[in-house]
Amino acid sequence: MVKSQAQAFVLSTFGLLAILACLQSVGVAQEKAAQVKKETPAKKAEAKKEDAKKDEAKKEDAKKEEKKAEKVEVVIGQAAPAVAVQAVAQAVPPPPAGPVPAPPGATPAPADNELEGLALPKDRDVKKRLDAAELDYIPKKQWPEAVRFLQSVLDRKEDVFVQVKSKGPDGKERTSFVSARGEADRLIGKMDAEGWDTYELQYGGLAKGKLAEYKKSADPQVLHEVVQRYFHTAGGAEAADLLATYKLDRGETLEAAQIYERLLNRHGSDQLGGLTLFKAALAFRLSGNQIDTGLFPKTWKLLAAKVGSDGLQIGDDAVSLTQLQKEVDNAKPGELVGTRSWALFRGDTRRRPSRARAHP
Repeated sequence: MVKSQAQAFVLSTFGLLAILACLQSVGVAQEKAAQVKKETPAKKAEAKKEDAKKDEAKKEDAKKEEKKAEKVEVVIGQAAPAVAVQAVAQAVPPPPAGPVPAPPGATPAPADNELEGLALPKDRDVKKRLDAAELDYIPKKQWPEAVRFLQSVLDRKEDVFVQVKSKGPDGKERTSFVSARGEADRLIGKMDAEGWDTYELQYGGLAKGKLAEYKKSADPQVLHEVVQRYFHTAGGAEAADLLATYKLDRGETLEAAQIYERLLNRHGSDQLGGLTLFKAALAFRLSGNQIDTGLFPKTWKLLAAKVGSDGLQIGDDAVSLTQLQKEVDNAKPGELVGTRSWALFRGDTRRRPSRARAHP
């Protein structure tokens, strides 16, 4: 019996302890729940404050962005100060070095000396003939072939453009389009004495025949043809002098001066007569600054050496260099342009001679 009482006591003790433990755990839980209830409103208040701060920061950032946008608009709408322009320039990346490739489908830029939308008349056969003469026959001094190829270009009824390469003022090679006739004439002019003799032998007779035709018909168009096709023959030089005189006589002083300039730059210019040199000097004087102003003193120096103390024979008169100088000094640049005037010795712009016996 004593044993059963002891067991009952133990069990009751353990039960009591268990009950106390449960009560203790319930009390702790209740304390924690109460603490959580107390802490939750504080945390919520802090969170609201943080959210409010973030909202204020966002609003401030938005205001700053609006102000920046307003500044950009002011810079664009008005003359921006140098600092603003520099800032914009720094913000834009620099263009890539070298040529910028054209976008797909874009029309390529026109070549050097070509105008956009303008088709230049060209002929590959003419270009081949010029190249053969310049690069093959002339260097080898094969003159018959060279003059034949070049003359075939000059004899064409219509001129065309050819592409040539040359060095510019900066020393760099450039490509340009020039007159095929002008290029053929240039190549003949750069030949040597043997080449010119060959050219005269083959085409001098034709030039003389055309010149005789002009003297019968007095048609200036024949002179144009002789100068265009056979300028580097003796007949071509004579035709050029006659054509320049014709232009000068009609007040076309600039065209006359341009023809005389070609004569002075032509081979054999040292053989030009005194009267031709005087007319050339007069044409240069009357053209004023429309042509190289150095041509007049150069030509006058040649005239003085040619005339000497004997004077220039004009008709029945021998005119001294001093008298010629006075006549030229009295001629005013541009005086004859646009008039049908007579620009020769002892004649004025109204074709009135200063003396009764004066005739051109």
